[in-house]
Amino acid sequence: MNRIILLVISIILAYGASAQCTPSANLTHSGFYPNPLPDGKVGVAYNQPITFQFPTDTTISFAGALQAIHIDSLLILSVNGFPASFSKTCNNADCKYYLSPLKGCMQISGVPTMADTGTKKLVITVVVKFKLGIIPIAYPITDSSQFFRVLPPNTGVSRSQVQSASFGIEQITPNPFTEKTTVTIAAPKAGKTILAIRDILGKEIYTQEVNCKAGSNNVVINTEEFKAGYYLLSMTSSEGVITKKITKR
Repeated sequence: MNRIILLVISIILAYGASAQCTPSANLTHSGFYPNPLPDGKVGVAYNQPITFQFPTDTTISFAGALQAIHIDSLLILSVNGFPASFSKTCNNADCKYYLSPLKGCMQISGVPTMADTGTKKLVITVVVKFKLGIIPIAYPITDSSQFFRVLPPNTGVSRSQVQSASFGIEQITPNPFTEKTTVTIAAPKAGKTILAIRDILGKEIYTQEVNCKAGSNNVVINTEEFKAGYYLLSMTSSEGVITKKITKR
């Protein structure tokens, strides 16, 4: 009997240890952190917390019109794109979050296999709840700005190391901006890059395909039609994805 009790306690403690994560203080605006995520490697245990934050007061396009809303709560509904064997555990029960700030984290854990090798787009679906007048609304939001890559066991250089040397957003000038801003892209080789801008709830409001040359590339974005506030600018290519916060005055 004592052995059974000890076994049960051990299982509970092991589960509790794997389920714990603490939201990162590095994320001070709406979005996900880290972005990009560290690469996984076949046969090596992967254990990564992902911090997320959403605003409590914002404006969204709903029923064909802009609506100022106050978000009462959010639910992390699903996270797809990681290997099927990975576990995903939120720091709040049932992945539900209330009050301000709407900030939390989820722990991603598992051991990638050869079948998981490659790059996959992550699709994170969140349901936010708010009221229009006295009518409660459950509004789904999908974020697909992140990618996850599993490297073969003999790979010695990670994506983050390659990106830091030759792939990224060199600068955004000006930022904050009013009528336009220039994004300088660093590309290790010629190829297509997708620039996308999403509002703080994840709704895509701008996208552009850029044919980059190797080296620095300047892209001017007209922002006259943007509402004042915070946005997330992401660039996606065969090298991966990078996201930056930008601000319209």
